[in-house]
Amino acid sequence: MKRLVAVILALGVFASACGDDTDDGEPSSTSAAAEVQASGSSSASESTADPEPEDAPAAGEPGGGEEAAVDGEAATFEVETFLGRQEVSVATDGILALDETTGLVLLALGVAPQSVTVRFNDTISLGIMADAGVAALEFDNLEQVAADAPQVMIGIDAGDDAGENAALYAEIAPFLTPVDPADTPWQEQIRFIALITGTEARGEQLIGRIEGRLAAVREQLATSELAGASVSLLSDLGDAGVVSITEPFIAPEFLAQIGLTRPAAQQTPADGGVLFVSEELVPDQVADVLIAVRSPFAPPGEPAAILDNPLLPEYDLVAEVEGIAWATPGLFSLWWVIADLEAIFVGVGDVTGVGDVDALWSELIAP
Repeated sequence: MKRLVAVILALGVFASACGDDTDDGEPSSTSAAAEVQASGSSSASESTADPEPEDAPAAGEPGGGEEAAVDGEAATFEVETFLGRQEVSVATDGILALDETTGLVLLALGVAPQSVTVRFNDTISLGIMADAGVAALEFDNLEQVAADAPQVMIGIDAGDDAGENAALYAEIAPFLTPVDPADTPWQEQIRFIALITGTEARGEQLIGRIEGRLAAVREQLATSELAGASVSLLSDLGDAGVVSITEPFIAPEFLAQIGLTRPAAQQTPADGGVLFVSEELVPDQVADVLIAVRSPFAPPGEPAAILDNPLLPEYDLVAEVEGIAWATPGLFSLWWVIADLEAIFVGVGDVTGVGDVDALWSELIAP
């Protein structure tokens, strides 16, 4: 995770780490929710969790869980976290989200946190949470966090980045984060939070909605003239220079999943998700399509600075997208990027602007 945070902070990009899917078919060693052992009598009363979807992981598997009322009290279960294996009970009230992405995941699951610590000044996410009545606290301000009196703290990008303060946070309330968010697929990040909040069915619904929309784009693109096109994904960050966007940001992964390719010059993985492109290499960024990513530094909607670069090669198609979605990880970025891919490559709708945030968010969290 450190490789993500270091580059994101250096670029001033708000983000929360959202892991990429692995292709080897083996579960990640840092899978979000580990074995779950409900404690209490075997004659548990009716479950307080949502019904488990048909394809949901079984209890005891990563992402699986079992929450039951035992003699009128909530059962406890165990999860693997950054601070080790912890015994917890289902959390629905008094939740402090340790980062903006976690706050949005909680809202999407129908469990509003009472507060969120501002880690990357993610203005889009903070605006959505403010509308939902979520208080914003300063990141690493232990006094402010203690005064907020949370019952539990949940985060998917607040483990080793919190450093020595993680143990101090844990003295205030249970501190629950995945073992290694950077190596945890986004689906498992959602499942981690859904497990802790007893909303596993809703979590699977959200995952299915995101995966289903991406699959639909792939199916429609397969019969279009852009099928198999190569895509150059570039941004100009001003003094920081020209960069191509790479994994672990989600856009490159989604491009591959819908059957598109990247130019050879952009296929090298880069720590932190950005590959710096020197001036003499700009002409090598040859592809059929250019997705010009607006700098997260620039005012929303301002033309992408990369388009002013005279060294750019010619492209058959050019599309501009917002860096606040394409150059940052997070739940909302997943949905935003897919919506843009649908507009660019399938011709459904328009590329999303900041004025479309409310409508896009409503689509994602619809019942």
